[in-house]
Amino acid sequence: MKYNPLPSRLWLTPGVLGIALMLGCSQAMGDRPSEGTREFAGLKNIGSEVLREFVRLKNIGDDRAHELLAETPAKLKGPVSEEEAARLDAIYLLSKKLEILEVKSRPKSRYVLVVRGVFDTEPLQVQSTNGVQRWQRSLFDPDITVEIRDGKIHGVKVGVHSDS
Repeated sequence: MKYNPLPSRLWLTPGVLGIALMLGCSQAMGDRPSEGTREFAGLKNIGSEVLREFVRLKNIGDDRAHELLAETPAKLKGPVSEEEAARLDAIYLLSKKLEILEVKSRPKSRYVLVVRGVFDTEPLQVQSTNGVQRWQRSLFDPDITVEIRDGKIHGVKVGVHSDS
């Protein structure tokens, strides 16, 4: 019986393709944090020193980042407006463990933090035209809009990621 080496070499093709795919993906990630430092090259381009320090501390898992927030999440006693619920979602997420991939500058001392992760917001009671409704969202890689005022970071809203 003659030995056929071809079937034993077929594993090379998927293996080589897999390695090439991993290398290509890591190149495409560009400005994303590296696993060692969890910082990204764009850190020096953030216009606000407070926000730059917040991003640096958050990406290394340092709880001192919370000292730069204007407020922390609090338990509410009654229903809130939809606008207030969006603001509370931002405040809540800013206090969570985050990996910030990018910071986009916006007018009026506002910035959009591009975040990696899956998050559930706190359940809230929201007053709408149809009465009081339960509000809780699950978010995948959200964008968090923040505003810098009086040397502190204020949550504005959380939304679905946008490339613009």
